[in-house]
Amino acid sequence: MVKKLVKKQERETAQIFDLIFKQLIRLSSAAVIQFINGLFGTNHPLDSTVDYPNTENVSKKLRRLQSDTIIIIGGVYAYHIEAEIGDDESIVVRVFEYGLAEALRTKTLSEDGSKISIKFPNARIIYWETTKKTPDEVTLSLEFSESEHYDYKVKSFKFLEHDILTF
Repeated sequence: MVKKLVKKQERETAQIFDLIFKQLIRLSSAAVIQFINGLFGTNHPLDSTVDYPNTENVSKKLRRLQSDTIIIIGGVYAYHIEAEIGDDESIVVRVFEYGLAEALRTKTLSEDGSKISIKFPNARIIYWETTKKTPDEVTLSLEFSESEHYDYKVKSFKFLEHDILTF
């Protein structure tokens, strides 16, 4: 009973952090662009357009899927950010799942209809708190056949390891 209460309280705390992050990320376009430039090493002009596509999807099992945020800069460059309070060994699966939902939303079809292309947003995981086990990068190994493998890698940003003035 006590374990269930603790888990419930942890989920509620994580949801509060998610809501705060989602609100903060939308306060100023210029600040968001600076944040993206720092986090991803890009150099988008501060007057670029910033769009926030709907990140709510429903899985085939009717489970609600909602990423922390996807940001489109200049109508072209897509970024996906997941913020975590602490270690979560399954986060890379969710990042892939959310990224796939966004990639399918923006898929393109070749002129002859023989090829569908999808493009995943550039992704990062922000860890607000870390432990010795918090990885610098998480990997999801995708196997399409016995001979075809792809490693989907997502870099981590460990918040407490960075000075806010140099970020």
